[in-house]
Amino acid sequence: MTNGTEAQSAARNYLDYGSKVSVINFSDTNITLYPTRDDDKIYEMLKIFQGGGTTLHLDELNQYLSRLKNKDEIDYVLITNAGIDNIIKVIKYLSKLKGRHSGFSGIFL
Repeated sequence: MTNGTEAQSAARNYLDYGSKVSVINFSDTNITLYPTRDDDKIYEMLKIFQGGGTTLHLDELNQYLSRLKNKDEIDYVLITNAGIDNIIKVIKYLSKLKGRHSGFSGIFL
């Protein structure tokens, strides 16, 4: 499990450059925070430890992304300990996303 330092650093960098940050904290459930510049909310979300199985629920992710605007301007960043139960499906899903870069816009823990 990551300690959140990597995610906090990535979030801080985006905030410093004037961007909004969204977060999906995933485990046995996805907990979401829509794009914001409120660093307190972002850091609180990044600190949540769920303790369940590590599964990125792609149907919920798809619903989340469908609500976002300007998808072609999104950077996608995935931060994980690599213990994702459905990692092959996640990689296939993320590889089909179109954005500014080939990572992921929310920060995933």
